[in-house]
Amino acid sequence: MKTLILVHSKFGQTKKIAERIAACISESGIAVDLVSAEKVHEVKSLDGYEDVLIGAPIYFTRHSKVIARFIRDYRLELSNRRTGFFSVSLSAAGTSEQCRDAITCMDRYLQTAGWAPTFKTIFAGGLPYQEYGWLTRFLMKRIVRKSGGDIDTTRNYEYTKWQMVDQFAEHFTNKMAVSA
Repeated sequence: MKTLILVHSKFGQTKKIAERIAACISESGIAVDLVSAEKVHEVKSLDGYEDVLIGAPIYFTRHSKVIARFIRDYRLELSNRRTGFFSVSLSAAGTSEQCRDAITCMDRYLQTAGWAPTFKTIFAGGLPYQEYGWLTRFLMKRIVRKSGGDIDTTRNYEYTKWQMVDQFAEHFTNKMAVSA
């Protein structure tokens, strides 16, 4: 049994989450290939993968076009496997309304891609001010200020609840083991 984890991560938080999930799955004795979206062209087929997990962040209400293209290209192969999708969003760390908006954005993305993964979830991301260019930093500070969030741009903020990530990985792994 082997699992493919495909992840797009612009500023690193989604990749950190994917690495944590990969480690949890590996600890259960399942082989994992973690592939970044930049290397998605190296995936020529899903043969050899029993399970596929995809992670993508939401930036300014949009998910990754590269991931959407992969989902469209492999939709049939994905439908024949246990699959999962996790979205990473700053909004998931906000109010219940902001979190609902992020979930709606994720659901719309999956619907547009024509894919219904076996498992899906959303995780709170981060606010990596130090990684942003000046324009993104300025825009993010304005957005975050309106919601009463952290606006000190001299540091980065991480809102991911790692216990939730571990629970998702365990749930994904347990369901894999049960249905194997």
